[in-house]
Amino acid sequence: MSSKYVNDYFVVSQLAKEHGALVVSVEHRFYGASNPLPTLNNDALKYLSSEQALADFAAARVQIVDNYFGKQEKPQDVKVVAFGGSYSGNLAAWIVQRYGHLFVGSIAASAPVEATVPFTEYMDVVSNSLPASCNQKVKEATEEMEKMMETAEGRSTLSKKFNTCKPVTNNSEDDVATFFSSLTDPICGVVQYNLDNKPGLVNITAMCKTIEGASSAIDGYAAAVKQIEGDSCIISTFEKYMYDLQNTLTFDQGNNAAAMRSWIYQTCTEFGYYQFTDRTHQKQPFSKYLTLDWFKKQCTLGFNIPQETLEASIDATNMVYGARYPVNNPNIFYSYGTIDPWHYLQVNNGDKHVMEGTAHCAILYPEGPADLPSLTSTRKLMRNHLSKLLQ
Repeated sequence: MSSKYVNDYFVVSQLAKEHGALVVSVEHRFYGASNPLPTLNNDALKYLSSEQALADFAAARVQIVDNYFGKQEKPQDVKVVAFGGSYSGNLAAWIVQRYGHLFVGSIAASAPVEATVPFTEYMDVVSNSLPASCNQKVKEATEEMEKMMETAEGRSTLSKKFNTCKPVTNNSEDDVATFFSSLTDPICGVVQYNLDNKPGLVNITAMCKTIEGASSAIDGYAAAVKQIEGDSCIISTFEKYMYDLQNTLTFDQGNNAAAMRSWIYQTCTEFGYYQFTDRTHQKQPFSKYLTLDWFKKQCTLGFNIPQETLEASIDATNMVYGARYPVNNPNIFYSYGTIDPWHYLQVNNGDKHVMEGTAHCAILYPEGPADLPSLTSTRKLMRNHLSKLLQ
């Protein structure tokens, strides 16, 4: 975990200065250097869950307060507010539900509180967030690439255009799905974080200018991927993808893909969130080869989790936390952006604020001159909420 998370990277540091508050960032178990066991093998990952993480954060809260203020007879005498975005936005909301005597409230940004195995609606929001002409170019490129996958010459051309780590192959549907997943993720990432105040991000306007400015749809797509990913090669084989996923070394043991393994394990045991293409949704521009089966197979091959257990595991998560309809708690401030694909899984009760035109976790970043009015006004409401919690 970087020290930037408690400095000026997020707006929370600015809010802390205004209230004279201490900022603490606690690393999630099995991410980064916070590993209860020195391995990410399947036996160790049994101890990875959102409920375990919430208990960790509650224990950390008690220890930190005791260290700074002494042991408290009434925990509520020291007011602690949880902040989080995306999955950690879920955790920020859930920790108030579970440990309300320790946390007076929370700011939960872009929290996808409903777990779901199929999440094709993610692709719908991406498609709807792109200008129609840009979306059409991506769709044309994808359809042409699917045809090129059928010939050796076509696959060779794709390998060169997209700078793949290994030659593109159609030896299996899993290889084809892996290649198209590697091309889908950059486009989705630009939409998800569009205009967030993070340094160096490509936005939708810049990406679509690249896509539509090329001599062909495929050349435009390839140029956009390079614009987003730089000179990094593109993973195109399922073997390489699974090699990274099956690596059980921890991050501090040199495994840069450790967080990927931890997160995919949680999708297999708690959340799903599988973003694949549904071609019955006519506007979706991504490949038909990106299927739910490809995601489910990762659970079996990566963690020996039977595919037939997925639905029951996700249902259990929704039962525990309440999904879109948890017990209404006015001390939890939810915010969502309409361009963010994750907003589709938003809470449907409580203190919820939807910001037109903003993206993923936008409210957590420092203010910027290009902030949309919806973001500016919701930030003011968030500040008011925080002031009430701390008064």
